[in-house]
Amino acid sequence: MRASAIARLDASELDFASKAILTPASKTKKGRRHYMEGLPGNLWAWLERTPKTAFKMEPRTLATRRENAFRRAGYS
Repeated sequence: MRASAIARLDASELDFASKAILTPASKTKKGRRHYMEGLPGNLWAWLERTPKTAFKMEPRTLATRRENAFRRAGYS
């Protein structure tokens, strides 16, 4: 999934019952909806604990937080 699509992801697009993410066509680069399934269980555990306000983050803020997380993990 592209970082730009992740930044536009809404909590309502997460299907916890079937462990899938449905991205509408309006939010993808090529203009086609995208359905992702078979994602790891630890992702869903993390997403369940993510506050809904985190899904309203600006793309620049998301990029900064991602950069800081990679730096803390030793990937910089």
